[in-house]
Amino acid sequence: MEIFNQSLAVNIEQVLANRDRRVKLQASFLTDEHPTVIAIKLNIPGPVKNGPTIRQYFEEVNRQFETVLKAQGWPYKLALMNLESVTGPESFYQLQADPKAVKKLTRQFEESSADHRLLDMDVIYQDGAQPRSISRADLNLPARTCLICGRLAKDCGRSRRHTVAELQQKVAELIEGALQ
Repeated sequence: MEIFNQSLAVNIEQVLANRDRRVKLQASFLTDEHPTVIAIKLNIPGPVKNGPTIRQYFEEVNRQFETVLKAQGWPYKLALMNLESVTGPESFYQLQADPKAVKKLTRQFEESSADHRLLDMDVIYQDGAQPRSISRADLNLPARTCLICGRLAKDCGRSRRHTVAELQQKVAELIEGALQ
């Protein structure tokens, strides 16, 4: 689990402040030319959310995703990739495509390999005057499942069914396996 010894720990205030910043960024990337935005980050348990190995993995998975986007033929642009944030790397893609079709594609990508399940890919579009995010439930897609036991991820998170160390071990295995 060396990947969790490569960076600084974050606190909940930093995570919440970054979430607020991300929401503003997402909205700023919505334009007439690019009415759909994909925001990508990683679901990393515990206080360490970044480091050299995590960044390397994130860059690689973004390259893979761009290959999938190109295959769709949707015009897209990488608006921003921030690899250095202590709260974890993130990227934002602007594109011209139906948001529901994009959400289906991101969900397929998230589930296309075990390590892609670490991805959190939000699809945002302009709904009148408000930016709106499409959820899995909006498309009648199943909720995320736990990396360890396969139950609903939210249930395991709420009940703290698994320790941070157990979750980090699984995340480290997935990332290190993907980079081999």
